[in-house]
Amino acid sequence: MADSSSSVNWDRTRRFVKNIIESLDISEQKGHVGFISYGAEASLGFDFRGHGNAGYTNAAAAQLIDAIVQLGGEERNINEGLDMAEYMFSTRAGARDDARKVCNSCHICRSYASLT
Repeated sequence: MADSSSSVNWDRTRRFVKNIIESLDISEQKGHVGFISYGAEASLGFDFRGHGNAGYTNAAAAQLIDAIVQLGGEERNINEGLDMAEYMFSTRAGARDDARKVCNSCHICRSYASLT
């Protein structure tokens, strides 16, 4: 789950998430990943039901993340993202009952230079 408001560098955020995904063991029988972005509202980038024709692979997850468009806007409503995560961790979204559920949230804020 990542902040997708206008105040973040979206390319940097996606690179950061893809670096995390590279370290995971993603496969049909092992780890599954999904992605939620949020700003004023939340958007489900993809859930646990698979990663298209490429299947459950790190490369497929990275391709899907590259395709997610920044939501923009000034609001950062993480509660919308958490509500979406509740859905994503359901069997309707492909979550497995016997799998451990982990939600990481990425908030990369813009830094401000001090004014003198």
